Amino acid sequence: MTDSRKIPAWVALLALVAFGGGAARAQFCIVSSEAAPVRAEGAAELAGEITLTCLSGAGAGAEIEDFKAVVAPKNGVAVTNRHDGSTDKLAGEAVLTVLHDGAVAGSATGRIADGSLEFILTKPEASASTSVGMKITGVRVNAAAAGGNPITAAVTFGSLPLLYAGAAELDGAVVIAQPTAGLKVGVSDSPAAGLQCAANEEGETVGIELKEGFAAAFEAAGETSQDIRLLLRFADIPAGVAVRLPVRPICSDASLTLELRRNLDFNGAVVGETPTADEDGTVTVSLTAGAGAAVYEVTGSDGDEIESCEIPLTFSWGGEDGDETGVGRGRVSVGFAPASAVSAADAAAPVPRFVAGGEEAEAVLIEHCATTLLFPFVTNRAGFSTAIIIANTSQDAFGTETQAGSCAIDYYGGMPGGGAAPDTQRSTPVAGGEQLIFTLSVGNAAQDIAPTPEFQGYLLARCNFRYAHGMALVTDGIGVAPSMMYGYASLVVPREPGQARSGDAEAAGLGQ
Repeated sequence: MTDSRKIPAWVALLALVAFGGGAARAQFCIVSSEAAPVRAEGAAELAGEITLTCLSGAGAGAEIEDFKAVVAPKNGVAVTNRHDGSTDKLAGEAVLTVLHDGAVAGSATGRIADGSLEFILTKPEASASTSVGMKITGVRVNAAAAGGNPITAAVTFGSLPLLYAGAAELDGAVVIAQPTAGLKVGVSDSPAAGLQCAANEEGETVGIELKEGFAAAFEAAGETSQDIRLLLRFADIPAGVAVRLPVRPICSDASLTLELRRNLDFNGAVVGETPTADEDGTVTVSLTAGAGAAVYEVTGSDGDEIESCEIPLTFSWGGEDGDETGVGRGRVSVGFAPASAVSAADAAAPVPRFVAGGEEAEAVLIEHCATTLLFPFVTNRAGFSTAIIIANTSQDAFGTETQAGSCAIDYYGGMPGGGAAPDTQRSTPVAGGEQLIFTLSVGNAAQDIAPTPEFQGYLLARCNFRYAHGMALVTDGIGVAPSMMYGYASLVVPREPGQARSGDAEAAGLGQ
């Protein structure tokens, strides 16, 4: 309930004014409201109760004749209650109740009229009550349209003069709801990461934390057509990568329980049965072109506490029977379900329902099998040139799987006069047992490497195969008898997928 400010003294005095004969008495009516938090993601959120209290001593409410009570949300926020499908009459959740000294004396069901809610009332029976009150409950609104701002509604009760109680009033309207993010998503671990050529059949697990933005955000309020559901949507999962998750995750808050469902149709009905879990209690998500979804139903929740649950997602790839693993960054987004584009009163749309979308996180990263080589000094100045040899040593006598891939050559340094270093060049594929060979002065057109005259600095060679090794030869005798020659082995730069240099020692003897 919103806080109330002290009613001005002149209002209190007005309640004591009586007109001659005692038949008519001055009357004033106070409007207040509950502006409880609602899910900012929701398109059919249950707004707070609106209360009208009229005081005038004995016979209060005698002036109330037949009239309309209207609730008209402002700033583009629509009423989204369900209706009966054939008329504008609502399905029954939105109700205006007449109260005499707090006791129910009558009620009316709302209907949709020009985007607002209307209640048609008849004159209350004569009563000796000292107060006549009314309350409107069950109003649903498209909270997602409010942009996080308080949802207000212009309220009229016939021609009764209205006063507003405290913070319930904002710019001449009643505050009926406060949109608040109902779902917060966090990632407890780094994305699962690996190499295309290195199988990981056991898998790597990433924890996705789902947390209420406020107490009871995981509960469906009022008369609903389904419970709250949480949708995990996967996108861009690399080919050959499998995703497993539990049917019934164990939440740190024991009162919060979730159960996996196959999917939902537009009206919120479960499509298919709860999938059968493997021995470890998980199921594999069905993916098509790297996309798929999983839906959890909230089967238990404590509405008085902010609850959370971590969903372990296990990503695995490779193996003898697995598909060829692709490369890329796979993502997961989490939001409420079902998603719906219906943002007005509707007969069939699910309640609650939500706008599409959700918070997104990177979940898995698969990189090319690669080796990064560092050539600390190369030059093509003052009569010198540098020859580069990179060998693909994946062909060997130990049964290693032969790989092939191109090398990207990155130039770091400069040209005479402060000119920029050459752009990155990418070679043709280098097969296992073969070499990429070029010089800075001539390049190697057959392997797509152009010359870089007058460049001096260092090179990084990023080769899309493991077990690359390299040599550099600096000499003044490329093509002629040299007077000076110096050679060295390149350094292998250790790194893990998704990381920069790992911090381990860089050495000529390390192979990735």
